[in-house]
Amino acid sequence: MQGRCGHAIIRALASSVSKRVRSRRTATAGERPKRGLPEHTRERLVAAAAGEFKTAGYFGTDSNVIARAAGYAAGTFYKHFVDKRAVFLAVYVDWVTTLWRDIQELVESDLSHAEAAERLIDVVLANHNSPNQVVLSGAVPQIERAERVLEAAGIAVRRLAVSNAFHSPLVSSSVSRSTPTCRACPPRH
Repeated sequence: MQGRCGHAIIRALASSVSKRVRSRRTATAGERPKRGLPEHTRERLVAAAAGEFKTAGYFGTDSNVIARAAGYAAGTFYKHFVDKRAVFLAVYVDWVTTLWRDIQELVESDLSHAEAAERLIDVVLANHNSPNQVVLSGAVPQIERAERVLEAAGIAVRRLAVSNAFHSPLVSSSVSRSTPTCRACPPRH
C-alpha cells in the first residue's frame, strides 16, 4: 500500500505545484521561452517535473523528459538540479510550502471549525463506534491535519497504531487481488 499512498501524494504534489506555477508563467507548456530569469526557468522545470511525476510516476520519467516538457534542453535541467531526485524534492518542498500557506489562511480565516475542517480534511469516516466515538482513515498527512483541526475544536483525538489506512480508498486495490482467493474459500458454519 506504500506505493498507492506515495502515488496519491505525488498526484497532490503535482496538482498543487502545477496550478501555482502555471498561473505565474507567460509562455505555454513546452514552448521554450526566449530569455528569462534563472528562477523562472527553475519554476518551469519544477512545474514540468510535477506534471511528469503525476502522469508517469517517479520511476516512469527522467530528467530529459522533464527538461523537454518545460521547453528546455537537458543541459538546462542540470544547471538547476543535480538529478531527478533533486527536482522531486523541489516539487515536494513547493507542495508543502503551498499546503502550509493554505492551512495558515484557513486558520486565520473567519470560518467556523466545521467549515475549516471540511475544506482541510481529506479522510474517510471508517467506523462509527458509538455516538461519541468515530474512526477516521486516510493517508498520514491528512490524518495529522484532521487531528490538528479536531483538537483546535476541543475534540479529543487518539491515534490508533495500524499498518495501513484500512476502510479507506487507499486500500481498495487489494479487493480485486484478494477476491478470487476469498471466493475459493468455503464459508465456515
